[in-house]
Amino acid sequence: MFGWDTPDMTIGAEHSAFTDLGYELEQMDVLSLTGSLNRSAVPVGIVIRPIVSEEDWEQVIALQIDTAVEQGYDRDSFGSYTRTRFDARRRQVQEGSLNWFGAFDGDLLVADLGIYRDAVVSRFQEVETRPSHRKRGICAALVTTGVDWAKAKFPATVPVLQAFSDGPAGRIYRRCGFEHRETLVMAILPPQGTYERPEEDA
Repeated sequence: MFGWDTPDMTIGAEHSAFTDLGYELEQMDVLSLTGSLNRSAVPVGIVIRPIVSEEDWEQVIALQIDTAVEQGYDRDSFGSYTRTRFDARRRQVQEGSLNWFGAFDGDLLVADLGIYRDAVVSRFQEVETRPSHRKRGICAALVTTGVDWAKAKFPATVPVLQAFSDGPAGRIYRRCGFEHRETLVMAILPPQGTYERPEEDA
């Protein structure tokens, strides 16, 4: 993976050499909350609470995988990656630097979100929502919960995140009061086997 930490860079012709080699280009916005949070109430019938039990974590992992498959990722390879990643995240939750929140409709996890916190910056992780529960304000309520948790210990911390420039997550955070700080461009090479380099002329 290559990245350009150049404020307000956008994908352009200068990146074509990477696409010619099979890299996929992604454009991410860095957003932060330095003003007031536009708070969102928890929708009726939904309960937001920290992820604690083994069953909770299994639902989080399943929703993460299902969402990735919906976006075109391979279930088996992404599933292995996700389980490894969440093993580390669960240890960080136990250490207290990270918390993971779930929105539940009864016993069913319908959305989840993670956030790291420290005295300077609190960084949001993925926010995922089950298709059946989208556009109900659940994600915005999760963001409110995450900001409250971070600022309860570190009132001056600045919540930040990265989101795809054209994705729904960025729109949700902007409605919550987050503002654009810079745009990053990344070139990512898909897993080996999905791209074959053209043979050179003899």
